[in-house]
Amino acid sequence: ARLALVNRLTEWEEEEKAARKGPSLATGQERMVLAWDPGLLPVPGLAEMMADVGWQLVTPANLAAPESREAVRFIRFGLTGVEAAFAATGSLLLASAPGQSRAASLLPLRHIALVPFSRLYPTIEAWLAERRDAGSLGEQLREHAAWHMITGPSKSADIEMNLTLGVHGPKFVHVILFAD
Repeated sequence: ARLALVNRLTEWEEEEKAARKGPSLATGQERMVLAWDPGLLPVPGLAEMMADVGWQLVTPANLAAPESREAVRFIRFGLTGVEAAFAATGSLLLASAPGQSRAASLLPLRHIALVPFSRLYPTIEAWLAERRDAGSLGEQLREHAAWHMITGPSKSADIEMNLTLGVHGPKFVHVILFAD
């Protein structure tokens, strides 16, 4: 999972450099990744490994102040875990909580979700049934501030019926599946 993550980030970085026309704007955020708290990601030691290869995970505590938003404004990549993933629809279920900011999956142009096989379910119904059987469904739903279902990149065709990707969220969504 670590190698797949670094490879994907590096490939995207190279694609963007190759596609760039004219001078580039250096913001200091080119090798930053807007992420959940590293302790809440399903891959241990990720922050240290990313730092070793020149990437920095950024986990803002609060994005209410203009200064904090400016500090992440130009970050192109987002990294999250998931509560569950559903094979039938290719959807990801994310829950917002302290250290699990929804900004990591919404603000950057490109979003990567780390999905261990233990969180992959055939359908949403299978996940709900497992939670009900464990007796934790109600508690789990109440303990999170918000729930988000992601099924591919954001799209809109409102303006002159032209399809536009990345309107209300990332333009690219990439999932890394791995054994726990």
